[in-house]
Amino acid sequence: RALLDRQMSAADLVIVTKSNDVSAERIDEVQTALKGLVGTVPVIIDEDPTIGASLLRLGTRRDRDLSAIPPPTLLDPHTTDIVKLPSGASEADLHALLDGLEPGVVRAKGVAQGPAGQKLLIQVVGRRRNITALPGAEDQPATDLVVIRLPSQA
Repeated sequence: RALLDRQMSAADLVIVTKSNDVSAERIDEVQTALKGLVGTVPVIIDEDPTIGASLLRLGTRRDRDLSAIPPPTLLDPHTTDIVKLPSGASEADLHALLDGLEPGVVRAKGVAQGPAGQKLLIQVVGRRRNITALPGAEDQPATDLVVIRLPSQA
């Protein structure tokens, strides 16, 4: 009971799932009990399981503020762009190209051909950026750079 009380006192939203498995009377009983536990905190009876799941995903990223915009993730809608990689580019040239990408990049990947014909693997994940020799086991021709960014940053 102590765990339930702690969870309810910290809640800024309560979602009752699996409501389609019980009677309307039982749902009324649950709502009454929840009002006693959470007061004015919104209680949603989830008759459509996809709604509750979506709300829970958002709620886990909002730090107890229903009006806050959650931080972006790769699961959010995104924009994908293709950037041509120059042949014979040095690592410094490739870093300069990455520096010039539009804001909001969350992921980028491609294979460039370096000045001596070597293949360079380019990977960007959030703020982390790596340009390394392409492992021999992954030998492939050079590609374009695929860039994923949030549409609000497009």
